[in-house]
Amino acid sequence: MSSAYESASGSVLSFGWALQLMEAQLGLDAMIEGEPEREGIYREAVRIAADAYCHAAERPVVVDGEEVTFGYVQAIFRHLTSEHVTYVVDRLDRYPRAIRYKKAFLRTALVNAVFEMETEAANAYAVSRI
Repeated sequence: MSSAYESASGSVLSFGWALQLMEAQLGLDAMIEGEPEREGIYREAVRIAADAYCHAAERPVVVDGEEVTFGYVQAIFRHLTSEHVTYVVDRLDRYPRAIRYKKAFLRTALVNAVFEMETEAANAYAVSRI
């Protein structure tokens, strides 16, 4: 077994098991303890991230308007942290429009957060060196 998110046979995980793993990876209890008013949205984001592990890696899914595989999403979500979830929720609070397909929207936002936060950190470092 190469990852806690893969079963011995390489098959998909049950939602309950994937949810437990994702809650532990992200430190959901600590997130809720720190911001209890955001418990609902934090739980929703964690459920959406966990759901990615309940699909075969080769199955297609649309992220940010592009068809990718769940394997791609799973690989990115292995790097997901509580900081990424907070980053997404902070931006969601300021989103100006109603969200029609919240699950797809949050999945895309979580995937993008991994890259955006790294880019922001790199840019901040570069600016500080000027």
